[in-house]
Amino acid sequence: HDDKSLYTGSHADTPRTAADRHERLAQAGAVEEGADEIDWAGVQAAFSNFAGKDDMGSHEFQMLCEQCKLMGPKFSKTDADILFSSVSGGKPKIAWPAFQTACRKIAKKIGRQTSEVQQSVAACGGPMHTGTQADAVRLHDDKSLY
Repeated sequence: HDDKSLYTGSHADTPRTAADRHERLAQAGAVEEGADEIDWAGVQAAFSNFAGKDDMGSHEFQMLCEQCKLMGPKFSKTDADILFSSVSGGKPKIAWPAFQTACRKIAKKIGRQTSEVQQSVAACGGPMHTGTQADAVRLHDDKSLY
């Protein structure tokens, strides 16, 4: 049952190890700085607005992705969490260089140019907080009933 001489196909010649697998996965997930990128100044301003004083946490990253309309059928909240974990290296927050890598990975994931993701983030500007709106209450709002 362990006679490797009987193996056929692509697994016959190449012994695979865990190190080979890790290297293949790292190459598949790698993104490089591309010529399609534009100036990062507007994106950095949006990053600062969402991140606040410190670096950006997972919640802020998800909020940025939602409000910049990057979420869709190809990129969900779960994908955002996984991507955040991959660029953070297990840390709770990411700094500016890791966010740039995240933008490149988002572009690769949704099949768009990095410049399009940059423009979406820069156009968003900062977080839009919407509070709860109270319903109309007749006995409170209609002053003629006092």
